[in-house]
Amino acid sequence: MELPELFQMLIKQTVQLKHEEMKKHDFSDVNFSLLQYILNIGEFDNLTFSDLAEKMNITKPAVTASIQKLIEKGLVTKQQSLEDKRIFYLSLTEKGQEVFKVSKIANSKLEEMIRRKLSRDEVEQLRFLLAKVFT
Repeated sequence: MELPELFQMLIKQTVQLKHEEMKKHDFSDVNFSLLQYILNIGEFDNLTFSDLAEKMNITKPAVTASIQKLIEKGLVTKQQSLEDKRIFYLSLTEKGQEVFKVSKIANSKLEEMIRRKLSRDEVEQLRFLLAKVFT
């Protein structure tokens, strides 16, 4: 099997596991796209809209639209800067933090699946190679 097909299978499996976990924990209204915002905000708390746009490599208007959806769902809050009223900082609500944790559970399940099928040496080799490619 060629690399593009394997990457596609990995992405599909990751999305499926995250979808299943979200559904299991009654977060089925959080799609994979919105989840990416939650993961970035959870990983780098107090990001601005511009910071988030840069990290996700998307436009600020796209961030604004998606953040508004997340605010309406009660997953994200924005707080205005005291120094510069044009700047807003984003953070996860308690519910948003739960979604973040559920996503981490899905990641753990994917890791478990990989560890069941590979030897310790193969897992270490996979980790080494992926780190080499992506860092």
